[in-house]
Amino acid sequence: MNKSTITLSLIALSLLICSSVLAQNAIPLTPPGVQTRRTTSHVYASPQTAAPGKAPSSAVRRPSPYAAGQPSRPTIQRTNAEMELPAPTVPDVSAPKEPAELNLTPPSLPEAPAAEALTPPPALEAPSVPAMPELEPNMELSSPAVPEPSVPAPSVPEVSSPLTPPSALTTPSAPSLNGGEPREFNNVNSLPVIEGPGSSAPQNAPAAFSTGIGEPGAKVLNGSQAPQIVVEKIPPKELLVGQSAVWKTIVKNIGQTIAVNVEIKDLLPKGSQLIETNPPAVKGFSGELVWKVGDIPPGKQVTVSMEIMPLEEGRMGSVAQVSFQTAASGEGVVAKPQLALQTQGVKQIGIGNTTELTILLSNPGTGTAKNVVLTENVPPQLQHEAKDSVLTYNVGDLKPNETRTIHLTMTAIRAGKFVNSLTATADPGLNAESRFDMEVIAPQLKMTVQGPTRRFLEREGSYKLAISNPGTASATHVAMRVQLPNGLEFVRANNSGVYDRQTRTVRWLLEELPANDSGDVELVVVPTQIGQQTLVYQATADKGIADNGQKECLVEGMAALLTQLSDTSDPVLIGEKTTYSINVVNQGTKAAQNVRVSAQIPAGMEFLNAEAPTSYRMGPNNTVVFDPAPQLPPKAEIRFKILVKAVNPGDQRLKLSVVSDELSSPVTKEESTQVYQDQM
Repeated sequence: MNKSTITLSLIALSLLICSSVLAQNAIPLTPPGVQTRRTTSHVYASPQTAAPGKAPSSAVRRPSPYAAGQPSRPTIQRTNAEMELPAPTVPDVSAPKEPAELNLTPPSLPEAPAAEALTPPPALEAPSVPAMPELEPNMELSSPAVPEPSVPAPSVPEVSSPLTPPSALTTPSAPSLNGGEPREFNNVNSLPVIEGPGSSAPQNAPAAFSTGIGEPGAKVLNGSQAPQIVVEKIPPKELLVGQSAVWKTIVKNIGQTIAVNVEIKDLLPKGSQLIETNPPAVKGFSGELVWKVGDIPPGKQVTVSMEIMPLEEGRMGSVAQVSFQTAASGEGVVAKPQLALQTQGVKQIGIGNTTELTILLSNPGTGTAKNVVLTENVPPQLQHEAKDSVLTYNVGDLKPNETRTIHLTMTAIRAGKFVNSLTATADPGLNAESRFDMEVIAPQLKMTVQGPTRRFLEREGSYKLAISNPGTASATHVAMRVQLPNGLEFVRANNSGVYDRQTRTVRWLLEELPANDSGDVELVVVPTQIGQQTLVYQATADKGIADNGQKECLVEGMAALLTQLSDTSDPVLIGEKTTYSINVVNQGTKAAQNVRVSAQIPAGMEFLNAEAPTSYRMGPNNTVVFDPAPQLPPKAEIRFKILVKAVNPGDQRLKLSVVSDELSSPVTKEESTQVYQDQM
């Protein structure tokens, strides 16, 4: 091997090392942290160019560039995640550089010795890649994340034998074009799919998936989206070493919907030099030419081209890769049903009256409220004809802005203030409540009787009958009644009181008694019988309002003894007789018990005899003591007579004493008798 061949081998090895370093520092097609869900399609075009003078041809897949019997190209063992090293342009081998914008100025080519052909050694050719199955339309592709590698400084080893690529050299897993030759891709289906924000989250999704961030797309993306891309790469009619030529790539959308984010990638053909691109292309991550076309509407096409200069003789070409995304948008209007409940009616109801509640049930929302149910909790002050404490009404569905009017009739049965509660429920999880303050008003009657609780026979008694209304409504057609017992007789009544002798009832009538008002009447009676006497009274009004009670009175009798004392002869001559008459009368209404009578005979008189209903005896001090009379009924009397003889002249006085159990002290009387003596 001569010196020039060794020099070219070293240059080629340096280029291979630099290409590996640049590929490892390449930025992934999808920036870290950004996720996408769009479907990406790739279309490839690979023209085959014959030697000068032969007609070029195009095919989707290129045949092997090696004829039968020729040695196969060296390959590099790689995993599915690794991609092929592209054939770079000639960089400075002193140190690796960061990827930069594509320099469209043709570089100067080093002169090669005339005796040697400028062809790279076979060991430096790009490795062969297994054929890749054809891509299905709208196949979903994405790029895996590639960690940023550390870049060691390249070193140039000594070359003493034909070079083979180092097995440790690998490329990042970002997808790239071929190494400048027509070929097919493989392992496309092994690339991971990156889930974006619009994708459905798994069941064990983290908190980031609990709420969405997606928004509807443009109207053009609604409905079924099926763009179809046709790509054709047209080579120049003639290729000559040292003469520029233009390669064109035509991309057309023959589908019915727009193709989004169309991007064309192509490598500079091996053995050529780039002059310019139209429109201007940028340098990709792996050194490829990239045209970011954007969106292609249905039926439209774009054309890109690159002008190159062939540098060596032989078969030349590259594969153009077209990727695009199919975006579909779906949108809908989210409706939100609502429930509103309102109660109308009279806030105050008279007891016994019926009231009608008007219930307004509406849906002010934008969606239909399903399975609406209205529930009434009947308060104790009201009663429905069904006599249930809870009433339910199935309303059904309530459309947006629809209002239903429902009438509920109930009867007031108990006085008091209360809150009527209505609730409405519906799907999904809707509820509304209406609380309506109400009051059932009602009159009340309270009747009392004030008067003596103890009375003597035939002594009049006055009773005051009071009526009041402590309720919240007027009492109408008020009637007051008092029924007299047999032992009390009606005497009189004021305020037009009427006595019915047959029923022994005294009655008063009052047209209306307002709330918190009162009045009274007077009744006078006389007791006619001894014993407990009961007055029964009652007050009534409309709507069944009533009050009643009793008044007790104990009627007693009184023993009233009247004593009469007289003498039959006065004056009396000494030696003559006279009679004292004693009459005891019970003028009271009660029998006198144990009536005891005694009489003290004066000193000028001599006791002769006595007449009495009871026996008698002479006591001390010349006193005649009669045995007690056990009972002296009312209006009854007992008589006593005492016969005496005058013995001494002068004023002679008989002293009488009458006592009974009812008397705390005796009743006393004196009778004077003049006794005289004849003058001789």
